[in-house]
Parts: sequence; C-alpha cells; structure tokens
Amino acid sequence: MTTAGAVLGVCVAAGTVLANGGSASAGPLPGGSAHADLGGGTTMSARLVNEKVAVQPGNVAGTPTSRVAWVSGSVRVSVTGAATGGAIKGGYVVGCQVNLSGLGTNGMANVTTSGTVTGPTMGGALTLGPGQAAFVPIINENNYALDADNALYTINGYQFTGKHGSVAYSQEPLQVNGCAGYAQARARITIKVTTPSSTSETNLWGKPFSIG
Repeated sequence: MTTAGAVLGVCVAAGTVLANGGSASAGPLPGGSAHADLGGGTTMSARLVNEKVAVQPGNVAGTPTSRVAWVSGSVRVSVTGAATGGAIKGGYVVGCQVNLSGLGTNGMANVTTSGTVTGPTMGGALTLGPGQAAFVPIINENNYALDADNALYTINGYQFTGKHGSVAYSQEPLQVNGCAGYAQARARITIKVTTPSSTSETNLWGKPFSIG
C-alpha cells in the first residue's frame, strides 16, 4: 500500500499477498540519502527511511527458482531556494546473479551482464535469467496536478508544492521467477525538482539486499 504525505494528496496501490507454504524472513534495511546543489542557491535533500523487507524463498508452487519479497519504506524530500515543488517516483531494481552494488546514478546503465529485461507493472512478476535485471515501479502514479498540458509535469510520481514532500509504501511485492542463482534488489528513487526556470532529477539509491 502506498500513501502520500499531506502536501501530495493520497493514492493507494494495493500490494499483493501470495500464498506460500513456508515462513518469510523479515528485517530492516539501511535506506539511503541523496543531496543535490541545483545552483542559484537551490538545494534538494532526500532520505529513504524505515525501509524493510520480508523475503519468502521458493514461494511460487514451492519452486526453488522463485521467490517473493515485500518491501516497505518512506521517502522524505526537502528543497530550498527557488524550488517551487517537485515529484517523487521510483521502485526497485531486481537482478539475478547481478551485483547491484555497482549501480550509479545512470539508472540501469551498468546492469547489462547478459542483457536487461523490461520490468512489470506494479505487483507483477519478473522472469529473470543469470545476468538479467529489471526495474519494478512502486511509487508510480500519473499525476497532472500542476499543468496537464505541460510535458514537464506529465511524469509518473507524486507531485508536491512548497518545500517539503513525502510518500510511504507498505508491503509492495517483488516477485522473481526462473532465477536459479542468487537474487538481489535495490531501491532507486528519483526526485524531480522544479524552479521557475528549470527542472532537475536526482536519483536516491538504497543499499542492495538479498532476496534469496
């Protein structure tokens, strides 16, 4: 379930609970942070906090090459200077036998060991082979609150006005099928900031974690 802070409005994306025959392991994740100097005295600071995961290996029909993880967290953004607001969007990069710790701010550019695959819609299942990775959107809602006719604002994410924005998600599923090796996931949150004269995007990365 995804909820937005008061400055963003409210939108709900229901997580999927999958039937399973075993117990899931759960625990906190370290989250992450990002800071950007956007020029002209404008800055952006963002934090991913309260990030958690529960992992169920061999979830789908008891198949060891399948597993599912449920992720939760909260993203908090502050802007200064000439910024008039922005948007928060993002999700998780999921890889099979891919070391996600090498990812940088260029999105999926470094996850091409044996090619990449297109991610599913929210709540969908991935089928990944060795060296493949995909992005699973979680904070991903069409929002045209500022100007429906302006391409700058027709983005996927939660838009906010003013100096602060936040959004939380709870028990969102990451389901992987067909991965015979180890699987990892890592949060990637994109914050788009608008000023009277420009727009900018900054990626916030969480720490990689195992999903079996």
